Amino acid sequence: MQKKIYKILILLLLALFMVLAIIYFFTGDYSYFKAQEAQKEKRIIEERIKLAKQKLAEKKQAYKNLKNKDKFEIEKLAREKDMIKPGEKVYKYRIKKEGE
Repeated sequence: MQKKIYKILILLLLALFMVLAIIYFFTGDYSYFKAQEAQKEKRIIEERIKLAKQKLAEKKQAYKNLKNKDKFEIEKLAREKDMIKPGEKVYKYRIKKEGE
């Protein structure tokens, strides 16, 4: 009879341990869902880093072109800032949208 009680007790403890392990697996700081969330956040951050590196490379190239006094690049930047050469005339116009 005592052997049966010990077996039942061991099975109950084992079942309790399994339930606690499953609960811990799905909740808590180190759960499966938190790991998935962390992986998703990591991918987003890696993508932001990739974009920032691309922008940095573009800025470095623009700096290099300006440093080498690439006249085309300097004029392009000046035009983007609405600068004009002496003696030039600027004509501005508006395109009417439908309903105006």
